[in-house]
Amino acid sequence: MVTLPANDAEAWQSPTKHRYLTKPLQLCDRGTFYVQDARGVSDFEALQVALRSQPSRLIFYAFDLLHLDGKDLLDRPLVERRAKLLLLVSRDQDSAIRFSEEFIGDAAAFFRACAAHELEGMVSKLATSRYRSGRSKTWLKTKCFTESELTLLGIDRDRKTGAHRALLAKSERGQLVYAGPAFIALRGEPREDFEAMVAKLKQERPVFSWLRNRDARCGEACHHAEGEASCLW
Repeated sequence: MVTLPANDAEAWQSPTKHRYLTKPLQLCDRGTFYVQDARGVSDFEALQVALRSQPSRLIFYAFDLLHLDGKDLLDRPLVERRAKLLLLVSRDQDSAIRFSEEFIGDAAAFFRACAAHELEGMVSKLATSRYRSGRSKTWLKTKCFTESELTLLGIDRDRKTGAHRALLAKSERGQLVYAGPAFIALRGEPREDFEAMVAKLKQERPVFSWLRNRDARCGEACHHAEGEASCLW
């Protein structure tokens, strides 16, 4: 959620900056930051780098307008809010703030196209819906996943967040090859069952010797699972 003050003359008038909106005003809109690769597809790793040290690479795609010049738009239909937003956002493709275009038509065909282009997925919204925070049946996200059969080597913690990660390997020509880490999203009883399984398989000697330096809990490389590319388990 982003707010741009009307009295920020530098943001609106400086010729060295992007022209973000069509005129100065007070607004509260919703959108998502992206960094695009050469194909125009969102690059998550590049986004992390840009957030840390290259903010000029960030592009903000605005998709909803909640308030405008002190007027609450939450109870207005989505199509009306987006129509107002479209009038405010510059159509300049070099702008740092852009309008998130919608697709109206065959949702199944659009989803197949998303998967073919290796996109994360799509969001479907009821055009006449009012804005409500939290989960809603009028706002649905459908994700594309690539599934692979992987071998669990052990568990460590992410150095930045402290969250548990599964260390994974894949089989190539009869040998295990390290595939990388994945955050563990299990909760409740499934998480407890998973932790119990890992505890049973625990061993002092890791499959790959370099895992000793990762402060990892290592187990026998015998637990196979089908994992989603973006989030395991």
